[in-house]
Amino acid sequence: MKHYSDEELQILLELPIWLIAGTAQVDKTGPVSFTMELKAGLEFMQAAVEPFQGNVLLQECFAFASNLTKDELPTEKTLVSGNAVLEQVDLVLSILGDDPDGPGYRAFLVALAQQVAHEAGEGMFGRGEKISSEEAGFLQALKQRAGIN
Repeated sequence: MKHYSDEELQILLELPIWLIAGTAQVDKTGPVSFTMELKAGLEFMQAAVEPFQGNVLLQECFAFASNLTKDELPTEKTLVSGNAVLEQVDLVLSILGDDPDGPGYRAFLVALAQQVAHEAGEGMFGRGEKISSEEAGFLQALKQRAGIN
């Protein structure tokens, strides 16, 4: 992992959490769906520790996320727009530069957003269409930014 300033590292560590919230809120579902998607994203991060064990940057992200208290996690009342998250992704990609951990980090972000988007469907209780048109557009924009097909 390349050397980052404290501010850059904080942005890199926080992005996966904000990506979960932004993906969950892009289609303006209700609190039940948001909670399901937040939980799915956090569980996906826990499960990714082993497959990404060689990626130091992601291991730092996983440790950061696992140390967050419930009060530090976003809620359905935390307004995170998909556009704001995509702007943050653009910033992160510029920070990553040529970090050897960058490709894995980018691939993880896309996989994380896909997992969150697939967790709950549209509607108040998340039982509708699994991937809304808003989520599909968000995922496509994220993939393009990350250079993932």
